[in-house]
Amino acid sequence: MIFPVWDDIEMKLSPTEWTQERIEALFLKVEESQRLDYKDGRFLKKDCQDALTKQITGFANSDGGTLIIGVAEGQGEQKHLATGFAPCDGVEWSKERLEAQ
Repeated sequence: MIFPVWDDIEMKLSPTEWTQERIEALFLKVEESQRLDYKDGRFLKKDCQDALTKQITGFANSDGGTLIIGVAEGQGEQKHLATGFAPCDGVEWSKERLEAQ
C-alpha cells in the first residue's frame, strides 16, 4: 500500500530522531512529496554539490521539508518510493564530516 500523504508530525522530527527503523518503515510505503525527498548516497559526491545546494534551497524557499540521503529510489511505478538503503561513500564523507554539516 502507498501512502502519498506524509504526516506533518513526522516532518518535525529532529535529525537524531530519524532512526534506521523509522526510515525502513518508509520503504515502499511513503512517496516523495513537496516536503519529503529521498536521495541516493551518491548525491553527496563532490560533483553533485550544486544539486544538493538547489535541493536545500528549494526546501528553504518553501515550507521546508525532510531530505533523506542514503536511500535508494525506485524505478518505474516505484519511482517516488524509497526501496532500500544506498549509503554514501565513507571515504569521501566521514561520519565526523556528515555530523558537522
